[in-house]
Amino acid sequence: MKFAKITGILAVTISSLVLFSAEFTAELILKGSKTQPVSAAFEDADGNKIPVRFYGRTWGPVQIGENGSLFRFKAAQKQYLTVGIALQNSSFTFSVWAKADSVAGTNAIVVNTTRPPCWGLVLKKHPANDDLMIADIFHYWNVPGYPGALLRCKGNLTKSDWHLYTCVFDRENEFLFFYVDGKLSDKVKMPKETPAFRDTLTIGGGNGFFDGSLRDVRIIPAALSAEQVAALFAATTPAEGE
Repeated sequence: MKFAKITGILAVTISSLVLFSAEFTAELILKGSKTQPVSAAFEDADGNKIPVRFYGRTWGPVQIGENGSLFRFKAAQKQYLTVGIALQNSSFTFSVWAKADSVAGTNAIVVNTTRPPCWGLVLKKHPANDDLMIADIFHYWNVPGYPGALLRCKGNLTKSDWHLYTCVFDRENEFLFFYVDGKLSDKVKMPKETPAFRDTLTIGGGNGFFDGSLRDVRIIPAALSAEQVAALFAATTPAEGE
């Protein structure tokens, strides 16, 4: 199993962390169930769960892949998920594989509200080529001396292909790193201390609706190194044809 592989890769990173309570302190992976009614939760390795809520016009069992880690979103149905996870004032990493079926305007993969302090990962339509798209992280800290801005993926991304987006919030070294397909794309200084992030994460919506598939959505309570991000990419790359 790919989950077993990645658990081994990250064992050094999280082995000394304690199981989450109000704040998450263990690696969490989004998993769903195809049985009716459909359900999903962020789970840790011990089976502890933080439930996820479904929103949209309809969610059928075909929207969740066989292994429970793949979710298909239809922008026309305005489908999205929300979860209450306390992103405390310490380092963490958000990582997700995404394959867009279409991109129109701005399409959110994940948004932690749009009121400072906040951040989000969005896809945008390429201005000159309908087969390409742009990936951005927006961030607003509400801290003097740290203006809000965009981190943009270097180079263009092809639609209908899987891409791994990894956002590393490294508070100790005061940087936000943006990796695409296991490689550093951009980085920006971030304050070590900020007002608390709001607890609600919106996946697949919040700033335009995502149209396509997400898999291996994970939140890790540590700032992964460049080597660990590369290892995550190598260990979880979807098989050809998925």
